[in-house]
Amino acid sequence: MHVDQTNLPGEPAGKFGDRGIKYEEDVTRTDETWFRLLQWTQGQAPSERLAAQVLAYSGFNDIDPSHPLGGKDGGRDAICSKDGRPWIMAVYFPRDQQPFNVIKSKFESDLAGAAKHQPYGLAFVTNQELRLSERANLKELGAGKDVTIDLFHLERVAHVLDEPSMSPVRKQYLDIDPGPLPIAVELDILGSARRFVGSEEVLDWWLEHAPEKERQRHVRSRQEHVQNPISALRLLPMQPPAPTPLTKTELEQRIERWERRVRQAWTESEDHLAATAWPGLRFRLRNTGEVFLNDVQAIITIEGVRGLQYLHRDRFEQAKLLPPVFPARRDPYAWVEPGFYDDLRIADYPVTWKNLDDSVEITLDLRHLRPHPVWESEADDIVLVHSGDIGGTEVAARWTVTAQGYGEVHEGEVRTIPVEPVSFLDSLEEVSGGDEPSDE
Repeated sequence: MHVDQTNLPGEPAGKFGDRGIKYEEDVTRTDETWFRLLQWTQGQAPSERLAAQVLAYSGFNDIDPSHPLGGKDGGRDAICSKDGRPWIMAVYFPRDQQPFNVIKSKFESDLAGAAKHQPYGLAFVTNQELRLSERANLKELGAGKDVTIDLFHLERVAHVLDEPSMSPVRKQYLDIDPGPLPIAVELDILGSARRFVGSEEVLDWWLEHAPEKERQRHVRSRQEHVQNPISALRLLPMQPPAPTPLTKTELEQRIERWERRVRQAWTESEDHLAATAWPGLRFRLRNTGEVFLNDVQAIITIEGVRGLQYLHRDRFEQAKLLPPVFPARRDPYAWVEPGFYDDLRIADYPVTWKNLDDSVEITLDLRHLRPHPVWESEADDIVLVHSGDIGGTEVAARWTVTAQGYGEVHEGEVRTIPVEPVSFLDSLEEVSGGDEPSDE
């Protein structure tokens, strides 16, 4: 667009625009759909076919046009249904904006014809602007005849036609080139976020139970040491002497330090159980467009949760969940399976994630996303722990998609993930095979 000159005397304002600005002929209007609908010149038949496409997009079914090319239609441009109820479609597409009394007269005529067939509703599709008061006026006319009115006025029809999936219809009836087909991707998040129920009760039980067991052992150990002092001697040259039992004061100091560590690390203990007992999320991406997408990246942000690396059930260690007062001595010659295998990933594995402030960001990187088949992650990658309000029943997941050749970001509809309360004891039973927590 550039300013050329203002309107000369006697020239119509439309040549240079209302503000005296001349527009280049190749400038695309942002309201092109709206403008071409209002300046409709194609006649009745295309308008009825276009209206049928608008209704189909809006949830109407079984659309059966009467006589778009002319003929008696008995007051019905088309019959259709919605939610199992019968509807009638009426279409009014004149050129330019008409006075409301003209629109109302046409509507009353269509309503009278439709009412003869006793439909549930009348869908009135028009290229005319209707103010809120005018819409209310027309709906009142329908109420007088016990007919529900659904008004598809100019702004609403333009909005429907500007939807990305309606670009072929826009091209066919309005000759508006859609340009590159938009990104059309659907995301499914399979799984849930979880939170423990009964965790504090287990913690309190362990803080009381484990020290009491150690106090009983301490009494027995002291008695054995007194009754059999030779047991503390080395019987073999390489054999270390048996440790001298702690005094009662030393034992209580040890228990006090242990209790502080257990309380401070309880969240980590819960996380270990959750990572081994709970299933992880899985993801499904579906390309619903008509083009192959390359170098696709979907970024999913889930609020109010923490992420944990999923661990196989075999990785559960009771000592990490309920640490004993005195850890068991490890055999220095015993093989200890390294835990770094938990973090290994296949090369170019498409799912990565990281914890942010009270949210998790998950990234899906796909080389290609074809219209078929649907892509789905193959493993339980991330376990979600709900970290928000204890009464919350769901968390929100926002997501975007970018792809090679597209300069814009596709923002998907917000997904909700259910939050499930899970019994701490039930989770412990799953990973421990039903055994009671051991003191050893």
